[in-house]
Amino acid sequence: MSNPTPTASDRRIIVIGPGATGGTIAAELHLHGARVVAVARGAELESIRSRGLIYHTSDGTRTVPLDVVGGPAELTLTDRDVLLLATKSQDAEAALRDWAWAPVLRADGSRGRAGTDLPLVTVQNGLNTDRSALRWFSHIVAGSIYCPGGKERVGEIENYGGEKRVLLWLGHYLTRGVDDELRAIVDALSVAPSLGFQAVEDITAIKASKLSYNTINGLEPVFAPSDLRDEVKEGLRQEALRVFAAIGITPLSPIESGISLWPHSVLEGDIAGRSRPGNSTLQSYLRHAPLETDYLNGEIVLLGRLHGVPTPLNEAMQVLTAEAVEQDLPPGAKGDDEIRALLDRAAAPVA
Repeated sequence: MSNPTPTASDRRIIVIGPGATGGTIAAELHLHGARVVAVARGAELESIRSRGLIYHTSDGTRTVPLDVVGGPAELTLTDRDVLLLATKSQDAEAALRDWAWAPVLRADGSRGRAGTDLPLVTVQNGLNTDRSALRWFSHIVAGSIYCPGGKERVGEIENYGGEKRVLLWLGHYLTRGVDDELRAIVDALSVAPSLGFQAVEDITAIKASKLSYNTINGLEPVFAPSDLRDEVKEGLRQEALRVFAAIGITPLSPIESGISLWPHSVLEGDIAGRSRPGNSTLQSYLRHAPLETDYLNGEIVLLGRLHGVPTPLNEAMQVLTAEAVEQDLPPGAKGDDEIRALLDRAAAPVA
């Protein structure tokens, strides 16, 4: 006889990576009575363990006493747990390897493994994490997330959301449709009214739509604002759309899909004495943290190369962001002359 599906209150959410996004989810779940454990490393782990997660919102600053561990060896996993992977894309594969074969205690007393027994919820930008996770996990619930968050200091996060702190659309990876299993996971994550989570029929279409816009993330660290920079934005997105057309994906934003949740419910509020420094790539750049560009522009380049679609603008953005990091340039150090050179390079015929 199969075990009954755990109810929302039975579930424990393991949030791997309590940064701006994962930390917001973990904090809001904890503040609304959910069972949640954060997984951190290094200085982040020690800070949260010693003083809690410092959580800045438009409602003020509070200290959230999260349960926190350094990895699977510090937990006894059960088949009522849900793994939520909230690392950046470039850190996802290492985390997947760490957790895949962690032992899981089943309700009947037998033992399984996380990769075969537990649902894995992914919330990364781009398309790579879900694809990579198939190497280790059989049950993947892919997500497309909207989170107006920030992170400037160890053990602290900011969230500039209003009515909702996070929006997250979730669907089964590689299959379409909403079933009881998906609804149960969404219910388990929806304990906090400040978190807007919704099950969707076709998550890949929604993730592709977001990726087409995320291709512009690298512009903020590299180029100063200008009308010409805006021209590059549209060029990057059009390349992504041509790639998706070639591989049979029709991107749909949540609003195009007729989905009720939309970022108007996450109107950004003010946090006293703070302002959001920009998109997540710029925030990483300012902290001298690894950038996600290779999994945003680089994903378009990869798919373009696999399917014979030229992507010169996205390829150039990979190179330019890498050079900006290498040279430790201040954000926006390059101007319109460099943008013109970029556009000329993209317009040149392929040899």
